[in-house]
Amino acid sequence: MDSFKPEPFTEREAFLWSVEKAAFQAHDQWFNGHRITVERGEFVTSLREMEKAFGWSLKRIRGFVDRMGKAQKWAQRRAYDGAQSPTILTVCNYDAYQNPGEAAGTVAGTAKGTRRAQSGHSKGTQQKEGNKGNKVEERPSVSSPDAGDGSSGRIDAPVSLSLVPSVDHVGAAFAAFEAMRHSIDPAARTATLSPDRRKKLAARLDEIGGPAAWSDVLGIVQASPFLRGETSRTGRLVATIDWLLKPENLRKVREGNYDERHPAAARGGPRVPASPFDAVREARAILGRGGS
Repeated sequence: MDSFKPEPFTEREAFLWSVEKAAFQAHDQWFNGHRITVERGEFVTSLREMEKAFGWSLKRIRGFVDRMGKAQKWAQRRAYDGAQSPTILTVCNYDAYQNPGEAAGTVAGTAKGTRRAQSGHSKGTQQKEGNKGNKVEERPSVSSPDAGDGSSGRIDAPVSLSLVPSVDHVGAAFAAFEAMRHSIDPAARTATLSPDRRKKLAARLDEIGGPAAWSDVLGIVQASPFLRGETSRTGRLVATIDWLLKPENLRKVREGNYDERHPAAARGGPRVPASPFDAVREARAILGRGGS
């Protein structure tokens, strides 16, 4: 029987729930009769499952999922096409939560050094009392809790007192792109950070100078009607993640090739047509007015 009284999750508990649910390695998960492939750091869920697990209302869950996406903690996508599709949630920086690394090593070293110091202090005290002629009963030291039960007092495995994850700049950069893309098209399907995309994004970040430069790129995309898809032929977002990860496209974006072109007339100069077709239409209009 569970020792704890059932009660709603805190937000921290909800996030820890997601870390626990996430796949340690790629495999297939069954969900509502469908076999779905998930990558490392992903898991299949739904609003109803989270409602049952968290003890929250659906409205609160939707708001929490949205905030976690904006905070680059979670990324989400549909498992398959259809209105009844469950959600695949990705825990951003998942690798960091699985590698305490340095924190565990520090704790182990500290514990070992403390045991030695305490043991030396205990033996020294006992020896000093013996020199005074007092019989000293052999007692286990503070660091060796051997009270006759057969235990040696040795710590076989270090206990991590704190978790100090390394920063996954690639995962954070991808989550920032997804947040920007959904701000442009809220109905867009969530993309996933595949191994190939991770490799390319890591290379682009190294080339342009890191996360700060990537944030500048996303700002340029948001400010460009063409890259947003407003003036493109398809009417859809031009700067998809795969398009943006091509070195030539990223270079053009950073050089301003897709910046919005404001009419020169607004700066006091002659108006420049937006395209060759506009130039032809304007020329015909001028000729028509001149002959009337």
